[in-house]
Amino acid sequence: MLWFMSLLPYRNLRWNKLQDAIPPEIGELKSLTHLYLSFNNFKGEIPKELANLPNLRYLYLHENRLTGRIPPELGTLQNLRHLDAGNNHLVGTIRELIRIEGCFPALRNLYLNNNYFTGGIPAQLANLTSLEIL
Repeated sequence: MLWFMSLLPYRNLRWNKLQDAIPPEIGELKSLTHLYLSFNNFKGEIPKELANLPNLRYLYLHENRLTGRIPPELGTLQNLRHLDAGNNHLVGTIRELIRIEGCFPALRNLYLNNNYFTGGIPAQLANLTSLEIL
């Protein structure tokens, strides 16, 4: 009976006090286009399995306790338009995130505020030709 849940394109799990890690099995929900996980207490790293969601357009991860680096695999999401990972405990550099040529081809909005990124804003950011908001 719950098989139909895997077919839903939207998952809104904001403001639910969810804890622990985001399960890597989330990458099996192939029909997802919008994933809202903001305002919870998720800990640990962002699962690279999110890159297995070919239709994902909107990914909201802000206001959690996520750590580590943003997986570069997310750059392969051809339809991702909005990535909000602000207000977490993420580390690394923006250069690491966009180092792959052709990454994030549809990305319009990128929010990384209030994390622990180091380094400056790299010139490669200009390669994100669809980017409107940083």
